[in-house]
Amino acid sequence: MGYNSKIAAVLGNGPSRKFYDPSKAYAYRLGCNIPWTDVDATLISDDNIVVLWHKNHDLIKVPTYFSRKTWMFTDELKTFRPFIKQFKLFAGVFDRHPNESSGNAAARKLIDLGYKELDIYGCDAYFTATHGYNLKSYTREFIPGIDMINNSYKWKLFWDELIKKHPEVKFNFIKE
Repeated sequence: MGYNSKIAAVLGNGPSRKFYDPSKAYAYRLGCNIPWTDVDATLISDDNIVVLWHKNHDLIKVPTYFSRKTWMFTDELKTFRPFIKQFKLFAGVFDRHPNESSGNAAARKLIDLGYKELDIYGCDAYFTATHGYNLKSYTREFIPGIDMINNSYKWKLFWDELIKKHPEVKFNFIKE
């Protein structure tokens, strides 16, 4: 397939990530937390991901966007920031909105970068959002025991708000 300079991919961590085709060309592929496939960059909004990465520097090998709170947290890990800077893994800082998932934040970042069409994988809250639904996530393979009940509903509402706010952007939620 040819290179498409207009379409970017959000690679979330929910079950629908299995429909991602790595042979499909994208202008930019932005992962969430710990990437499960090749990405151009990833986005972290949780301190516990940073703690894992600090313990295992091979966990993430791509430039990373940090939420402002999480970037401030990295200052507590004295050897982490020098590692990030040495290997050019700092992509930037973003402000995380209340009730925003890493998938929501990744889409927002891509919009900020100027993309007008997004293929979105693994952001299953968009399809399954109900109160009391415990969303499955690849991230749970690294951080077990964190209950995500009710987050899917909040994340779906954020998706709806983001779509309404950006009518110029085509959001393609891929689930099959």
